[in-house]
Amino acid sequence: MPVPPGTETEYPRQRLGTLVPQGFTQEEFAVVRRLVEIILGEDLKRSSEKPAEGAPASIYDEVAEWIDLVVASAPGIRKLARSLPAEQRALAVAYFGSEEPVRHLETFECERVCHEGIAWLGEESQRHFAKGFLDINPAGQVELVRAISDVRPDKSAIHAGTRLFDFLKRRPSAGSTPRVPACESSITKETPSTANPRDAALRLSPSPMRVSPISCPALQKDR
Repeated sequence: MPVPPGTETEYPRQRLGTLVPQGFTQEEFAVVRRLVEIILGEDLKRSSEKPAEGAPASIYDEVAEWIDLVVASAPGIRKLARSLPAEQRALAVAYFGSEEPVRHLETFECERVCHEGIAWLGEESQRHFAKGFLDINPAGQVELVRAISDVRPDKSAIHAGTRLFDFLKRRPSAGSTPRVPACESSITKETPSTANPRDAALRLSPSPMRVSPISCPALQKDR
């Protein structure tokens, strides 16, 4: 079905060929995709649901591709948020109930969080296993992710790795998709392209993914 010219709605388009990440390098995207797999849990691999033609191959791919879109769109979203006229910014503050979400849109650099976090993960992988993150075995990968997750022993330790995990767990997004039931997730998405570009800054508001580590066996504490 062709997209009507001049439409105010961003219609989904079937992807032709392999995804080319816009916010990450191919290697970074592969790391993000594996992190999504660990966070959401391995059970989804056994899902019998078949993706629609032209859709991502799995829920893991769908979530990773959405993260790539959010990261690639972030600089433009910040610019739009900062360009809101005073009266529209005041309306946004009233809509969210506080200034914090609006300031988050204006200042949060998720692309830096991701790039620095992925680099940190690579350095830790080399330090502990003398291999890159994607080259170590699944148990080693889970061990590293557990060390930066909500079940890490020292929750006061904040660094590039923990910020990456927190971002992946609390992706800036809005809307919803019913395809991600694991880990009590509220995975949400909405296309940032709208008729009024300033609306995009408001529609990509921060919304937690609410991953419960108790529901993710790979991230549970050893009992």
